[in-house]
Amino acid sequence: MAWSCPGLNDIPVWVAEGDLRYLVSFGKDARRQVAASQTLPPFNRINDTIEWRLGADGRPYATILRWFTEFDDGRQGQVLVVTRTGQGGTCHVAYVDALANSDANELARQAADGLSPGFDCRSATPVIFGKAGGSR
Repeated sequence: MAWSCPGLNDIPVWVAEGDLRYLVSFGKDARRQVAASQTLPPFNRINDTIEWRLGADGRPYATILRWFTEFDDGRQGQVLVVTRTGQGGTCHVAYVDALANSDANELARQAADGLSPGFDCRSATPVIFGKAGGSR
């Protein structure tokens, strides 16, 4: 199942769900971007608020979205997924464990601002930013 809706400045937000895991991508060709094939390994669902990171020109270069995870053994977690957007591709850049880091939102902003502009969606691997292991 997949759907889309308008995001900031009517930028399309594409969301798909399959096998109890979500995929989220952005832009006119969102379905063809790397982000359209990226999800988190455990079962997951997404929150309904997207934080858009904007450049000096007012154009978004990244988003931050909270994902809720559930492992086979019942543990639950929360991950802030930083996604690069715009020209040059749309893909996951960083993951911040929102339960292991008391400053998770700020860490996600630092990851978005520091990593997204030069991130190569074709060859780079998303990084874990901050401490990991906060699932309960």
